[in-house]
Amino acid sequence: MYAGVIASSLLSAAQQNQVYNQFFMNPYIYNPAYAGVDGHPVLFAMYKQQWANIPEGPQLMHATYHAPFKGGVGIGGTIFRDSQGPLNSTAFKTSGSYLVNVDRKHFIRFGMSLGLGSNQLTLPEDALDDPAFQAESSMYLIGDFGVTYHFGHFNAGFSLPNLFSSEVVTEKSLSPFKVNPTDNMLFKLNYRGHINHEIAIEPHIIYRLSSVVPSQYEIATIVHLKHIVWVGGTYRQDAGLVGLVGAKFNNKFAVGGAFELGSQKYGKITGSSFEVHLGVHLGSHKDHKRSHIDHHSSFFRTHSEQKLKEKALADELERQKELDALKNIRDPDQLGIVDQVVDNKVPEEDNPLEWSTTPDPISRTNVIGEVETGQRLERINGAGEKEIIMGFTPPRGGGAAWALAPGASQLLERTRPDGTKEVGVKWVRVNENGILEQTIKWEPVVDEGGAAAMVADPIAVIKEDPVIKEDPVIVDPTDAVVFPVDPTLAQEVKRGNHILELAAGNHLVGGAFENFRDAEDLSDKLFHQGFRDIKVGYVSARKHYYVVVRSYTSVQRAQQEQSRIKSSTGLKDVWVLKVNN
Repeated sequence: MYAGVIASSLLSAAQQNQVYNQFFMNPYIYNPAYAGVDGHPVLFAMYKQQWANIPEGPQLMHATYHAPFKGGVGIGGTIFRDSQGPLNSTAFKTSGSYLVNVDRKHFIRFGMSLGLGSNQLTLPEDALDDPAFQAESSMYLIGDFGVTYHFGHFNAGFSLPNLFSSEVVTEKSLSPFKVNPTDNMLFKLNYRGHINHEIAIEPHIIYRLSSVVPSQYEIATIVHLKHIVWVGGTYRQDAGLVGLVGAKFNNKFAVGGAFELGSQKYGKITGSSFEVHLGVHLGSHKDHKRSHIDHHSSFFRTHSEQKLKEKALADELERQKELDALKNIRDPDQLGIVDQVVDNKVPEEDNPLEWSTTPDPISRTNVIGEVETGQRLERINGAGEKEIIMGFTPPRGGGAAWALAPGASQLLERTRPDGTKEVGVKWVRVNENGILEQTIKWEPVVDEGGAAAMVADPIAVIKEDPVIKEDPVIVDPTDAVVFPVDPTLAQEVKRGNHILELAAGNHLVGGAFENFRDAEDLSDKLFHQGFRDIKVGYVSARKHYYVVVRSYTSVQRAQQEQSRIKSSTGLKDVWVLKVNN
């Protein structure tokens, strides 16, 4: 007599995927591709009580752990217990994920889980003789698969939450299973936008597509206040509204609560539901695996880019102090570099003469008959001679016209192998998408005769000096952004005001990066290879973090050591950077 009622309940339990209100704290519970996404090990625990008006209403508890490893690999595991009426399920699964860096801004993650569960059926005493329930327990297989795409603070995910289907209760110890991955599918989109440094808003959209239960959409919005407290709400189709609230402590601990009112149709009968979610980060910033956090998917780290960089810089300064302390207790220098070096201490030099723009623009007809316009810059050098730059604007293409960047008096300078000088003129504009762009054109330093020739005979100037464009950027296997130059040519830049700005001097550089974490990784690697004076510094003129092997009092000495290190240590990608005050 109980078979129809209980079987219906069990069928519903078997076919309905679990729904979590605080999924945004730990997206791994919906998609195994998120294993390791926070950048260091994390542990979460959750308890959910449904339908307060119904005695012994459904309960769900779970604990999850996931962590990143080098190479973009992540692992995870979940243990959960689900009680729905007469059916109690206990299960565990283990997950693996892999992250692919499409480029420095676009990432794709893949993940898959496999596990085993047990169903236990608790029957009323007067139902024990019912032939429909002769078996009271069985084991079953579980598994899921997921893919996510990340671009900055935008995330899109697709998952198959039930790779296998099986009978809830069977006479066999292991329930027969079928591979039905497409019976249930879950699609998820979210974006974190910053109103300012203290407030971030995070909308989510979820759609559950199912062939066995009704499909369902869900819309949630969370507002982060000072990145300590969050409040929000969710609307779930045919289920009603959910209130969300929580707090974070020191970017390590988080506790969240959800209160579910229930649907308008059945809410008064079933009553409300609540959910509590706890999370803890088991690691420090130094344990971060860089490749897992570039897309900023961690719920704990919701600060704006500027705040994250400020924190990163503070951590880098602390790490630099630790490296300096290690120099005094480790073995002496194993590279045989003589003591003609300095540690950020070089004789002060006179400030280089600054360039000034002339009031009238310049123009010429180029080799294909187009009229080019630009700006003339000039200065008087130390010998009393006039030096001139004829800065013609880059091709316009789409967007606004190029304009000379502010601060044009402070330009990048370098000397070519033939002894002539070049200056990098920076241009800025807003492109057709409303995004600020900037580019640097390398122009020769000429006198009045050379300037007149560049206007009167562009073809002759191009024949004499074919290299007047910016060097290409090369990405090596370590993800270092290298500014390649002739081995005999030292790059020169003007010192800026960044907190980690490289001191004036002649620096032997092993790599340059947009992100200081990349520089930190290479710095640690080189330190353990025997480069005891390694340090990381910022160059405002290039907007990159530089890994400096050593600093020298003269450019000639730096170039000598460049040749020796390249031939004797296996560190081939090194060059000399001269920083002027």
